[in-house]
Amino acid sequence: MGIVYRLVVNDDVSAAITFGGMPTATAVQPVNPAGDALSLLVAIDCFQVNQAIGQTLLPSDKYITVFSSYSPTDYFLDEVTFFGGAEELANIRLGYTQVLITDRKLMLDGVVGGAKLQPYELDTGAFPAFSFFSNTVPNGLVGCESLLDEYLFVCQLYSADLPICDGEALGLRDANGYLFIRRQCRGDQHDGLFFVQCA
Repeated sequence: MGIVYRLVVNDDVSAAITFGGMPTATAVQPVNPAGDALSLLVAIDCFQVNQAIGQTLLPSDKYITVFSSYSPTDYFLDEVTFFGGAEELANIRLGYTQVLITDRKLMLDGVVGGAKLQPYELDTGAFPAFSFFSNTVPNGLVGCESLLDEYLFVCQLYSADLPICDGEALGLRDANGYLFIRRQCRGDQHDGLFFVQCA
């Protein structure tokens, strides 16, 4: 697969990539169709990430914030998983996960950590169990072929890496979350797409 850019988690809450927290402005706190507030997984400064990896993977003048349904007590995986089915995709797009792509960085309270990026040589046959940025679809991600004309894969988040929800923010510690960005952003709520897969 070549070089990917691994997220090395640290305590830097001012990093280009941060985890957790919630928007200070309640007007931008997304909720899912059931009316439950979504959990903030990761916030990304696109310009700084592009600088760190030496390529324009993300829209440089934007900020990306990824939210997902989460409950410590109720089963929610069916709301956030996608394995290629049209009904699954429709469910995701209803708002059980949300990706905000904004011109300004959201002001956040309660950020719990950050990450720096480290180049990592990934073998062609490897199934990576860690978080990273790349523009190459990784082994283990299935059913995304129907997305690739419109969207570009940019990031894998490994649940156990995330310093929130005891490593189970994606439902299971060994679950992967996948972030896709539209190749040509339109300025609407579907410019980004995030979903979960697990064995």
